[in-house]
Amino acid sequence: MTAFVALSGYDEIANQVPNESFTTSPSDPSSGGDHPLAPRVTTASLGWFNLGGLFDFFKPHEPTPEPTPVGQPSKVVEVKDVFKMTAAADFDFKTHPAISMLIAYMQRTLDDKWKGQPMYNTMFPEHWKSPIIPSSFTVSGINEQTIKVGAVALMVKVFYNSFQGSQGAIDIDKAIGVIQTLNNHISDQATPLLVQFYRSFFSITTSDELVTKYKRILLSSAYRNLKQLQANQGVWSNSNLEMFCHFAKLSACGASDNELQNIFNELTTTAPKLDPGFFGEITPQTWRSYRGWLSSGGLDWPDYDAHNMNASEVVSGMSGYPYPVLSYTTYYLSDQFVRDHGYKKPKESSSCFTGNTLVVMGDPDKTVQKISEIKPGDLVLGSSSSKVVEFVRKVAFVSSPRRNGRTLYSLKDYPDVLFTDSHPIVSPKEPSETSVLKFVNKDTASSLNPTWQSMSKADFDPDLLVSHPFQSENDNPDEILHDLVFEPENIPNPALNNTPIATYVVQASNGQRLTVASEAPALEWFPHEAFFITAAARRIVDGASDDEIEAITELVSSSNLCTRSLLAATTWKSIHEHGSTCAGTTTEEEFDPSWLLTASGESQPTADLVEKLIAYLGRTITHEIRNGWTRPFETKPDADDGTKSYKNVLLINVIRLLDGVEVDITNGHDENNVHALLSPTQLLKVWAKGGEQLVFSGAVGEGQVQGDRTLQLHYPILLDPVLSWQAESYYNDDKEFVGVKRHDITLEILVPSETGKGTVFRGGGPIVPGLQSVFALADISSTGNCGHRTVVEVEVRRLEVPADGELDQEFLVGLSEEWAEDEGRQMEFAKRAGMLFGEEILNVRDKYREERGVKREYGLVA
Repeated sequence: MTAFVALSGYDEIANQVPNESFTTSPSDPSSGGDHPLAPRVTTASLGWFNLGGLFDFFKPHEPTPEPTPVGQPSKVVEVKDVFKMTAAADFDFKTHPAISMLIAYMQRTLDDKWKGQPMYNTMFPEHWKSPIIPSSFTVSGINEQTIKVGAVALMVKVFYNSFQGSQGAIDIDKAIGVIQTLNNHISDQATPLLVQFYRSFFSITTSDELVTKYKRILLSSAYRNLKQLQANQGVWSNSNLEMFCHFAKLSACGASDNELQNIFNELTTTAPKLDPGFFGEITPQTWRSYRGWLSSGGLDWPDYDAHNMNASEVVSGMSGYPYPVLSYTTYYLSDQFVRDHGYKKPKESSSCFTGNTLVVMGDPDKTVQKISEIKPGDLVLGSSSSKVVEFVRKVAFVSSPRRNGRTLYSLKDYPDVLFTDSHPIVSPKEPSETSVLKFVNKDTASSLNPTWQSMSKADFDPDLLVSHPFQSENDNPDEILHDLVFEPENIPNPALNNTPIATYVVQASNGQRLTVASEAPALEWFPHEAFFITAAARRIVDGASDDEIEAITELVSSSNLCTRSLLAATTWKSIHEHGSTCAGTTTEEEFDPSWLLTASGESQPTADLVEKLIAYLGRTITHEIRNGWTRPFETKPDADDGTKSYKNVLLINVIRLLDGVEVDITNGHDENNVHALLSPTQLLKVWAKGGEQLVFSGAVGEGQVQGDRTLQLHYPILLDPVLSWQAESYYNDDKEFVGVKRHDITLEILVPSETGKGTVFRGGGPIVPGLQSVFALADISSTGNCGHRTVVEVEVRRLEVPADGELDQEFLVGLSEEWAEDEGRQMEFAKRAGMLFGEEILNVRDKYREERGVKREYGLVA
């Protein structure tokens, strides 16, 4: 199927319409040369889009020519050939030529140099074959800057989903947000993109003459009489689509809105006139919003089809496990690119206020006190929302990081309350409404603290903000900022949709009071993760000086430590060294998270280390703990003697609604104000091999809802039979890491509704086994709904089939549910893995020092 077909009934009017071709050059009528304004096509574009049969210079049934590189001589076509080419109904978003043109354009903008040439030559070796890559967009409405910024974000997401070593350092939420903006722009400007496609495909130079020639055919009696006959007979079934295409092609030729209005008037009011009811969705005012030509969808990183992702050197820092955990050379295309384009997580992960910020205390008089003077154990006001009863919270400690040159911000209505760009502010709303968290930069905040991924949030309107850049000549580089961290009390906060987010109240110099949230993660949502972080931090900081802790924190945030690879390695070792039962032997006192609060309050370097571990590991800790039951079935690939049998299991870990997306409340969940997509049970379909092979269809759950954005599932799906790999192995014959293996997976989630139809979200792409992958899912329930509404985090693990058993879907689900219900085993697993992770961090540090010492000796590093 092609995206463009011949106009219905064209052959019946072909001999009656005027020949509106350009045949001679106006500068030399006798030359017989091609007119410079004449539309033309290349055989490359005809072959690429399989459209050769639409044009007269190809004989009937003559095969379409093979695509050839750009630059092949073009052929002039008659205006009636342009008129003849119309769009097919509801064509697939991903493969529509207008979208393919856009993707090729975005790939071409990625011209960062790598190995002496633009990176697109290596990453997209097929892109040059695209015959229509506009040098720029000439159609009004298309914002090239939005597209170029989106092109970078898609590439960042490619790296995130290709290298486990890069994931911790990448601000993936920023990339997701930028891609969402890109897709919203594509949705808003889909018609201009189609107009641009027509211009590029036909090499159109806009002109009044070309508009006039096209108009003559459209307003001809032959065309109007035929369409009137088709309408009367009930066979003009695609009338809206056909008229839309005429408007789009006229616009491509250069027709103004006034000209389109005049053409529409003449078409529908002068004889032989067409009844405008035949194409009621198309008028000069509404035609640009018509979407009958394009299916629902949105761009995501798999659409780039990037190649040669393994051309980077890595050095394994941990023997006996298949994933590299330490790199002495940077991945240029993941680390350097990410850093150059502003997608590396910020060095400072704390979000705080200046020391003179006034905090409203929890005493009966609601006195105020500088945040710098508050001590552990103090009581502060928990909420000032007029909708709820005010309450107090006990301070566990005051986080006090350095400003380190960061820009601070204040709200115009709350002068002198200065805060960092990732600090959560409770947006003031009417008393009857639930408040929303607002940030200067919500995406960066989410990347540093997974709590915010589960909350409705938005960025402040820039017009409401006052920026306070760091002034080196006036500001103190060692200025201390402050934030309050509270004792975990599992207090539902009515001001924030009954979530356990801790809030407190600050007061501006004008007496106005503002509710803010503590930047600390909601430990009530992450109990196992708290034990893991406590165990890891305790192993690292015990006996260490502040300088040593700061050095380790710097290593964690450097390009040299692949934190998430190390996490995968340690959870695997935790099971294989201590057994699959994780029988409890550690003490609660040794790893109680209360130690974490005390230690962080006593040592700011410890608090900084904890924040960095949370920022770089994020929800991956949750996934590792919740999926810990799989580790006993995982065998090192280099230990495979060829006698073992394996099966691949897809783990559906998390589904998240994107900010700004609202879904109707489903039956039975209204009382909890839970969005339909966050129903604990979902209907899910999984395809493999590019959507060709259905491997699972059914209900999944029960999941855990967090806030109003996130559903944690951690549901296993057997990919059976085992799918073929795009790469053969992790290692070459010398057991050296050489590449990755990939599955191509498509996910479809059905959200039921009262009518039984529901909303369908779909997306997917290649998955690297052992690597957390993030896909955006588009709403495909309605035509032309471009853009993404959700993201899903998944992973494929390769499990060994027991010699005396079988791994089938029922068995996998049973193991998963048994593990999820055994809180004791999960907690013990979290503590053991945390201990081992902390020990390995120290081992990596020692190895890193040793390697750098050798390299420094030979002048390889500074």
